[in-house]
Order: sequence, then C-alpha cells, then structure tokens
Amino acid sequence: MPPLMPPLNYLILLSRTGTVRLSMFWSTETSASRARIVRSIQNTIITRPNKASSVVWDKERGLHAVYRRYASLYFVAGISEGANELLVLETIHLYVELLDSYFGR
Repeated sequence: MPPLMPPLNYLILLSRTGTVRLSMFWSTETSASRARIVRSIQNTIITRPNKASSVVWDKERGLHAVYRRYASLYFVAGISEGANELLVLETIHLYVELLDSYFGR
C-alpha cells in the first residue's frame, strides 16, 4: 500500500514579491544548497503566469516543486519524482485551511 503522504523534501512559503516567510527542509542539504534551492524556486515560481501548471520539474535535484497561491503567499512543496502531485496540492490546501481556522481570518 502506498504511503498516504509522499515524503516532503522541503516546504517554502513565499510572498508575492519573493520574500521567504518560512522554509523547512527535511533532507540533508547544506545551507548553501538550501539557499540555491530557495533562489531557484523564487525565480521560477514568482515569474510564472497564473494559468500555468502548479508543478515545476527541478532537473538539477530530480524533484517536483508543487505550489499553490493563496492571497499573497505561495506554498511550495518539494517532492520526489514518483510522488502524487494532486495529493500534495490537497495537503497544501488542508494546511492552509488549518492555519485559517487556528489564526482566524
């Protein structure tokens, strides 16, 4: 039976201007490598059109970056190649709903 949630390599929250609000990594990366990942995500996702796909392939690391924009924040999750992108999008949505219910609107 496949796992319910694919393992996340990272979770990054970006503002619409590209400011990092939160970055969490669950893989063994050096701080320089983490900074390169964040810069790559900033350059790629912030400049994408609104109608573009929510999945970006990171060839250098062999990961998918799945993202979703809520208001002025981008929630970006880095997952391995074989993981289910739709499941990650749904998990991001549930996470945002949880934050809304906890902190209120």
